Amino acid sequence: MNDDAAMQLVPRYRQRGLLLDTNLLLIWLVGQHRPAWIGKRRKLEAYNADDLRRLRGFVGRFDQLLVTPAILAEVSNLALYTAYDHERADLLRAFQALINVLAERQPPSMEVADLPSFAWLGLPDATIEHIAKWRRAFILSHDLDLVQQLQGQNLAALNFAYLRSQ
Repeated sequence: MNDDAAMQLVPRYRQRGLLLDTNLLLIWLVGQHRPAWIGKRRKLEAYNADDLRRLRGFVGRFDQLLVTPAILAEVSNLALYTAYDHERADLLRAFQALINVLAERQPPSMEVADLPSFAWLGLPDATIEHIAKWRRAFILSHDLDLVQQLQGQNLAALNFAYLRSQ
């Protein structure tokens, strides 16, 4: 499978949900709270307003957003780097509100560790693979290695770079 083929699967996955990887969920969070920070703050420099627009358009094609506890923990840690001390409480309140509308999924870590890819993906990305495989969720990531791993198994995954090229 490739990115073009993955795009054709979007309507079939609408109800199953979309899982955003860490960086994209951070952009989603900041984009809802302080979009002007995108492209200007630490951990957000690689993205811009057009990326947020693309992300919003893509997320809107799905009925629910899925996350894992590991992704939430990573976003929480990265979010603290994007905000100055006096802004952190507001950003974390926005994160709390976002958490309340996300669908959290966590397969047992023991099952995830049994995946062959665990040895090179690590726990957070191997968990994403598990969710793509067993929960049949669509994955949007900016991690080319992860996307190629998933697409190589004919799982529904798209590299965010593809959306940038459209």
